Amino acid sequence: MKFTYLSRSTLFIFLVVFFFLTLIGSGLLLLAFLVVLATTLYLFRRRKIYFHEDQMTTTGTVFAPVSGRVVEIVNGNSKSILIKMGLLQEEGIYLPSTSEIKNLTFHSDFSSFRFSTPKDICDDKGTVLELSDKKGRTISMQFIRFVTGRLPELIVLPGDRGRRQVNIGYFPFGGYVKLLLPQDCEVVVKEGDKVIATEAIVARFVEED
Repeated sequence: MKFTYLSRSTLFIFLVVFFFLTLIGSGLLLLAFLVVLATTLYLFRRRKIYFHEDQMTTTGTVFAPVSGRVVEIVNGNSKSILIKMGLLQEEGIYLPSTSEIKNLTFHSDFSSFRFSTPKDICDDKGTVLELSDKKGRTISMQFIRFVTGRLPELIVLPGDRGRRQVNIGYFPFGGYVKLLLPQDCEVVVKEGDKVIATEAIVARFVEED
C-alpha cells in the first residue's frame, strides 16, 4: 500500500478484526482497537515524495537517507555521518544519491539502545548496503537496529538502479544509520542537526561536472 509500509495481509487482518468487533457490538473494545490501529498506521506511515528539485543544480549532492538527528561526524581518513532515527518520525529508507546497488551484506545481528553513544556502534555488525554512482564512487549505509526494533526491510538487490530520493524500504521502529562517504565528499551538516529524508542535504562532492 502506498500510504503505509504495512503489508496487505496485515491490513486485511486489521479489517477482519474491525468487522468482528463491530458485529459483536463491543464499543469499548472497538474504541481500543481503533486507537491501536491509528497508532500503528501513524508509526508505519509512508510519505509521498514530490521530486521538485532541479536535477541539474543538485547534481553531486548526497541527501539524508533517513530522518533523524546527526549524532556523530567523522572527517578524517574515512568520512561518515551517523544518524539516530527519531521515535515518531517516518521510518522510510531512501537512496542518498543516484546509484546502483553493488552489494548487500548481512553481518551478525546487533542491537543498540536509543541512549547508546556512537562508540557503542560496531563497524562489523548489522546490515550494510553498498552503492556506486555513475562515476564509480562508493557510498555505504550501515543499519544498526534498536533493541525495540527490527532489521531494515529493503526492497532492492545488487544490480538494481535508482535515482536519489527514491524509497528502497523502511526501518521498523528505527535505529542508527551510518552513512560512509568517499574522500572527495564535503560534509555540510553538523552534529546535533535534525535531518529529514529526501529533503536535507548532508554532503556534496567537491568536484562535480
